Amino acid sequence: MQRGRLHVIGVRHHSPACARLVAHTIDRLKPAVVLIEGPADMNGRLDELLRPHTLPVAVFSFRRDETGRASFSPFCASSPEWAALSHGQKVGAQLAFMDLPAWDKAFVDVENRYSDGQRRHSEAVKVLSERFHVDGYDALWDHLFEGTSLKLSDAEAEQLQTHLDAYFVALRNDEVAGERDGPREQLMRDFIGAALEQTGPDDVVVAVCGGYHASAILEVDEVGGAPASEGGPRRTPVQWPEVEHPTDAFSYLVPWSFARLDAFRGYAAGMPSPAYYDDVFSFGPAPAAALSLKRVVLALRERNLPVSSADVIAASTMAEGVARLRGHPALLRTDLLDGLAAALLKSALDSPVPWSERGMVREGTDPMLVEVVRVLSGDKVGALAPGTPQPPLVHDVEETLRTWGLMPRAGPARTETLRLSDERQRQMSRVLHRVRLLSIPGFSRTRGPTPGDERSLSLLEESWVIAEHQDRTAALIEAAAFGATLESAVSSRLEARFNGDGGDEDGGAVGADTVVDIIADAVLVGLDRLTGRALAAIRRLASRETDLARLGSALHRLLGLFRSDGLFGARHREELREALCELYDRGLWLLEQHSGGSSPADGRIVDAVRALRDVAREGRVTTPGPALAEGAVADRQALIDTAARRAHSDDAPAAVRGACLGTLWSLGALSTSRRHVIDDDDDDDDDDDDDDDDAGKKAAARAAATDAVMQMAQPLVFGDFLAGLFALAREDVVHGDDVVGVIDDVIASLGEADFLIALPSLRLAFSFFPPRERVSLAERIARRHGRTAGEGHALLKIEVSAEDLVAARALDEGVEAIMVTHGLRAPPRTGDT
Repeated sequence: MQRGRLHVIGVRHHSPACARLVAHTIDRLKPAVVLIEGPADMNGRLDELLRPHTLPVAVFSFRRDETGRASFSPFCASSPEWAALSHGQKVGAQLAFMDLPAWDKAFVDVENRYSDGQRRHSEAVKVLSERFHVDGYDALWDHLFEGTSLKLSDAEAEQLQTHLDAYFVALRNDEVAGERDGPREQLMRDFIGAALEQTGPDDVVVAVCGGYHASAILEVDEVGGAPASEGGPRRTPVQWPEVEHPTDAFSYLVPWSFARLDAFRGYAAGMPSPAYYDDVFSFGPAPAAALSLKRVVLALRERNLPVSSADVIAASTMAEGVARLRGHPALLRTDLLDGLAAALLKSALDSPVPWSERGMVREGTDPMLVEVVRVLSGDKVGALAPGTPQPPLVHDVEETLRTWGLMPRAGPARTETLRLSDERQRQMSRVLHRVRLLSIPGFSRTRGPTPGDERSLSLLEESWVIAEHQDRTAALIEAAAFGATLESAVSSRLEARFNGDGGDEDGGAVGADTVVDIIADAVLVGLDRLTGRALAAIRRLASRETDLARLGSALHRLLGLFRSDGLFGARHREELREALCELYDRGLWLLEQHSGGSSPADGRIVDAVRALRDVAREGRVTTPGPALAEGAVADRQALIDTAARRAHSDDAPAAVRGACLGTLWSLGALSTSRRHVIDDDDDDDDDDDDDDDDAGKKAAARAAATDAVMQMAQPLVFGDFLAGLFALAREDVVHGDDVVGVIDDVIASLGEADFLIALPSLRLAFSFFPPRERVSLAERIARRHGRTAGEGHALLKIEVSAEDLVAARALDEGVEAIMVTHGLRAPPRTGDT
């Protein structure tokens, strides 16, 4: 678009055709000023961007405030913006970005400045796609514009400009700029106005922007311009409009990659298949198609996917025929892809070909097509030129890693084993966990204890794999949005999670289990201040929690943190204890309310009952301490009373009843439950005999358990009840024959139909026993039936013939096929078993 001395080139971001047009126009017009859609805060640092980087690279802009706004402005060889920068520099033009910085409110929730998502669904795109019989926005764009010559003539450039102008005007369709685009376009007009006003009457100003904005920014007030200086056009630097630059806002260059530019990987702007379009820009459409076909065939053969010479010939012939049928001057991307699909696929597809729609490749896409898309995406990774400024975090992290001897080295990955009992090595562990929480690649823990997971506490060592990674620098620069040092960045990242996950004064909208996850990470990295705040938040959240399963998960992990306090160097024993007591009291209330007599076993609820039991067993929580606030004690008797009521409540789920019975038994309180009371006064001779008293209580407990098991001997609930009982009192069950005998008698008395009803939940119940205890149970059951202990092993084996196994497999596959046919299950991917 042209108006007087102003030339506005509307482009599609990362389009080779648009990049050629921009380069040709600037080389021909030799403008005094080239303005580009990009972050205006970089205008004083364009020399950094024009260093000899290996493309692609991006400008990463962010603000360290409560908004946490950040976005990327990527550039590759085929980006029109990069063509404007490089060719503008070549002709000696003054260069400037003319768009708002990323931290402006216009970019709220915008990850990428060049996103064109809302444009792809316009009415104009739909009409044109139907008119030219193409599928979607990308195919339409290729059909209209990407068949241009490698070197444009003046006539070809003028024709391309005319077609682009018409296309973008139709795309805009007189749409009024909204709250996002309005301020951006106004700033672009301000920059253009400044350029026109401060350059001579013969100076040309070129503005390069997304095509959607082109017609809007062309409507700038025309001015006469400054008088020409003697000896030629005016070249005095233009004074640009001031743009707010808060002290907590920053922009840095980061290495980018083709994978991050690809729409098939989730990139919401520009062109898909960046490796293909890089070849189109460098060599032209026809050579790019030939190169892509060669790479696809080699890649498929490397993965042992069958591609014969006949297949290659068929794909090439089919693609060329499709291109001629569509009237394309050269083989374009969709022509090549359709030719490959037609020649290589031997069976019907379960989902559309990926290039017929925009966005991530669907799950279930044919593996051959997935590989084709991957090859056209490419694996190129950019690199910054030496000396490019980097944020302080990069230097701080690398210096910290060197200080502790943890810096990755070239060559094979190495393993670091750290003893957590050693103070220095525990500090090294904290450094590595801080790097991990910032999502820096090249650092992965393969073994070690986890705060809150008691099963891992026997591991007093950690093992880490440390390796050089090509994305480490980029990840560090992006992590600089959280802070300037490793400690401050990790703290800010956890604070962001905390504030978004329940750290506000009102307690947040999620459960305490999420906050416990944050506490576990804070313990690993040694952030005591955040740990204390999160524990206070848990106390607030406890009173609002309505999900017993979620509360049980938080309680279990918090108890593990309490028990492992010294291992990780945490110093919040009293706060942990108070938070445990708050969750414990709330858990008792939720257990009392939990109902559903016919509900199937829910392992999460059983785990919650077990967490309550484990707290009641922990003497350091149930016994008052001198530094504790009044009332910060877990009342063991309260759990016993609640469990006694729920164990005999008809409205409680069977698994909960079994878990509550197991709770009483494991706490040594089963004989004092309301239905099973032993009168110790009946035998005065044994009052002083502790051993006899203890034996009597155990016998009474087993009798009470036996009575409860018999009462639940119904096919629909028996297995669920046992699942809860075994989960909480497995050890108590296996130490005597009476309960085992009753269970054996109940199962033996079931008819075939009832047994099949009870079987699934019985399987779940007995899964709580480890292999050795299963053998012990089998031997005891064998003896009950007059067999030898050795014959008990046979009960754990089922002899099945090969024919029966084949028939069972065929039956399973038949059922699976029926479910897939009727949409009850997604089709299996190739290679699944």
